[in-house]
Amino acid sequence: MPLHSQACEQKIIMDKDRCQVKFYVIIKKEAAMTLNVNIESSARRLFPNLTPERAIVELLLERAQKNLIKYKTMARQLKTKYGLEFAEFRKNILSGQPDTAAEQDYFDWELAVTGIADMQAEIKRLKALKKA
Repeated sequence: MPLHSQACEQKIIMDKDRCQVKFYVIIKKEAAMTLNVNIESSARRLFPNLTPERAIVELLLERAQKNLIKYKTMARQLKTKYGLEFAEFRKNILSGQPDTAAEQDYFDWELAVTGIADMQAEIKRLKALKKA
């Protein structure tokens, strides 16, 4: 049976001040409980010494660390390719007429630099959750 007919109901609410229609999906407890029980069961089997919440924090931390490695690798490869720090490369790109490849490298490097900062912040936040 489809999810919308068995486990949830939809409500449409008109926001009169902004003339926008907002959709809200409300999940009934039966569906949420089944999902939580399944997740809890898997978490307890895979992480027997942790609560399910701690297991999820561990998984998120692991993913953030993998993403950080990916972004650092990307940034290091571009630094080696151009022999410049990102700030100088960015300055060169913005002040000239880069070719398509250099422009794409700029966007990739910007993504890497932003990703590094985001993942470092996320790792810090998740480590604080682990200690709590």
